[in-house]
Amino acid sequence: MVADKAYGDDKLRILLFEEGIFPCFSATSKRTPLRPFHRGHYRRRHRVENCFCELKKHRRVATRYDKLASSYLAFVGLAAILH
Repeated sequence: MVADKAYGDDKLRILLFEEGIFPCFSATSKRTPLRPFHRGHYRRRHRVENCFCELKKHRRVATRYDKLASSYLAFVGLAAILH
């Protein structure tokens, strides 16, 4: 699981290890001792964040004007195709 460093809580990390999931959270500067993480996987997280940033440039996606989840998902798909 790759997530932002805000999710790097020890309780969540332990829960993920118990489920057989290797967490990939960057360590905050205040954490002692530092926890290991895979830098390559963490860098790929940036690409996903960039994708969401591009999708949110469409006002309809960012403000969720659509009433139905199906029409919202359809426009998100359309916005993803456009970018």
